[in-house]
Amino acid sequence: MLKMHRFRWTPWLIPLVFFLVVQVIALMFAPSGYSIIEDHISWMGEQGLSYRWMVNYGWIGFGILILLVVGWFKQKEEIPSSLLLPMMVFGIALMLMGLWNVDSNDEVLTEYHFYAFYIAQGAIVLSALLHVFLVKIERLRVLNLSFALVLLISALLSLLIPTMAGFMERLFWIMFIIWLTTVYGRLDFHNDKR
Repeated sequence: MLKMHRFRWTPWLIPLVFFLVVQVIALMFAPSGYSIIEDHISWMGEQGLSYRWMVNYGWIGFGILILLVVGWFKQKEEIPSSLLLPMMVFGIALMLMGLWNVDSNDEVLTEYHFYAFYIAQGAIVLSALLHVFLVKIERLRVLNLSFALVLLISALLSLLIPTMAGFMERLFWIMFIIWLTTVYGRLDFHNDKR
């Protein structure tokens, strides 16, 4: 049975709750034409919208909080640096997503935003794949591989099927939250310091 180590998932709650609260509030102020099935979350931060700052500052705040948690784990030496590095890249990419916001009048800025988004998704998939090679228990290896595949497939489908991009992105974030709070940093079932 998978024994949860409280300090392994508790610090992640702060950035995750922040992210979820910002997204829910932003969704309440989204324009009437916004579709959660078709449109990426980032389109709520488009330049012409009244509450665009909420989504853009939300990405920046989420990235900063992720980096703070990574720094906390690094200081505690609870998780190997090889697993923290992709999360650091993830946090930086999130901040860049907020700085390079989506603008339908500026294609270059929008491209930079989505490049940062793809880097963030890639960092998460890479982190899950690193777990596959570093864990000591076969069941954890299979679990991490399953999460990595679902994360990768949902990220790719959000690119390949534009009519389902919003749904696939939200599936990615849901799977990321589940993975982060359940198996991230776990290398063993009981004695999982390293």
